[in-house]
Amino acid sequence: PVVPVAAGEIGMITLTPLPVPLEGEVVLDPAVPDGPGAYDDVTFEILGRPPGAGVVSFVADPETGAVTVSDSASSGDNLIRPGVWTVRVARPGFTGVDLELDVEPGASEQTALWTLTQHGRLVVEARDEGSPVAGAHVAVTRGATEVGQGVTGPDGRVDLGGLVPGTYTVETRAAGYRHLEESVVVTAGRPAEPPHAANLTRLGAVSGTIRTVISADSGWVVELPGAQVTAERPVAGGTQTFGATSGDLGAYRITGTVEDEGLESGVAWRVRATAPGHLPRTYAE
Repeated sequence: PVVPVAAGEIGMITLTPLPVPLEGEVVLDPAVPDGPGAYDDVTFEILGRPPGAGVVSFVADPETGAVTVSDSASSGDNLIRPGVWTVRVARPGFTGVDLELDVEPGASEQTALWTLTQHGRLVVEARDEGSPVAGAHVAVTRGATEVGQGVTGPDGRVDLGGLVPGTYTVETRAAGYRHLEESVVVTAGRPAEPPHAANLTRLGAVSGTIRTVISADSGWVVELPGAQVTAERPVAGGTQTFGATSGDLGAYRITGTVEDEGLESGVAWRVRATAPGHLPRTYAE
């Protein structure tokens, strides 16, 4: 009914904007063919909404990625209320996206496109002239942040899992090898095979056998376990030292550690062997 209103008595008049049809889609990078399960596990989170919206949910079709919206305050299906929305889309193994939608009243439709970029898989294989190196420590950083680390197994490999596409620094360290630092680009959807090859350079080592003289007259000697053997050289600011302990058969091998690179070849090393009850012995390599 129309109610007569005297001039000057009209107050504020509030109009409710009509909802706008939504034309939305989730796209995966790299692309996948449409079909059952292609867009499973896609989730939506509403971070911001205009006033007046009811209970709202966004849903991606599991086969095509087409997005529909429902709003308890709207009178039809797949209609979105005018105003500013911020909607986050996520899927396990992909980089999530926050999309701001500024829905204008009276628009014929509102388009929305969320592109989810798949993480890339990074597997590193430590090698020594083609042979696998077990026990190598691998660390992956992006900028100043470490994003993964692990130790290679008997096959020389370590799986660092899924990483956001981008450029990473991969550092590989193994006892007796020069430390290796490389820049590796992880692309969207990068597979585990082939792995990234970390080709290590073997450094020097000092090895031998420690023996003790039982009888100098007869020349009777036996292998001596538990002897301490060190190799050292002067460096700027001090001395670089590596050490080892002789085993059950008196054998020892001095090389680098994961933390410190091994013995440089072509460099003079001072080797010293000591054991309880024995005179120390020093050699120059």
